[in-house]
Amino acid sequence: ATLQEEPANCEGLVQDLQKQAGDGRSNVPGEERLEAALRNAREALASMKLRDALSCAEFAMSSSEPENLIWMSRFVEEAAKHPECMSELETKSEAQTRCTQKWYKIAIHSLSVRGKLDEAEAMWRRATSLRTADGQQAIGWPTSLQ
Repeated sequence: ATLQEEPANCEGLVQDLQKQAGDGRSNVPGEERLEAALRNAREALASMKLRDALSCAEFAMSSSEPENLIWMSRFVEEAAKHPECMSELETKSEAQTRCTQKWYKIAIHSLSVRGKLDEAEAMWRRATSLRTADGQQAIGWPTSLQ
């Protein structure tokens, strides 16, 4: 599959996330529901080939309605933390395009341009808190606008 093609299970994964995160009938508070749904998405994405996981991230962002932007950006963040994607933080220099950094940038930018500045700032903090195996900061953006 190319990044433009949707792997067979992406639509179902995104719909499951939407249903789990957005089901207003649940007695579980919204943030807890979102975190549980993201855990499920994280496991599903990590079990995929990187190319398929990134296709799912692209599918999620392209099919996202404005009211779903926050949790779809969090879904993209989970794809950015795919083990193969994260390995590029160790194997590529800061001057090269690194998978994790690229997908965090996409998610943060999407939040920022739609006025979700608090969420963009929180995601930036999570991105810049990532560390390499030797404890070095993996993404060194000085601000969320970087």
